[in-house]
Amino acid sequence: MSQAKIAMTQKQIQVYNFIKNYFEQHGVMPMQKEIKEHLGLKGFSTVQFHLKALEERGWITRLPNRQRAIALSDSF
Repeated sequence: MSQAKIAMTQKQIQVYNFIKNYFEQHGVMPMQKEIKEHLGLKGFSTVQFHLKALEERGWITRLPNRQRAIALSDSF
């Protein structure tokens, strides 16, 4: 059974939309560096904070110890 999705903040919507659009354009998920640069975030900890929040809210899943290890919840 899938996890219920919880509403996102404006910044989380930006992160999610970037991930989704990047995947649609490139066929792979973006790396954290690409998310950071595209959104003008200052550090990787901020990217990780938003990714963790999106995962906890049910919008993405992350696979440990892999690059580009993000799956959108509507893609599984």
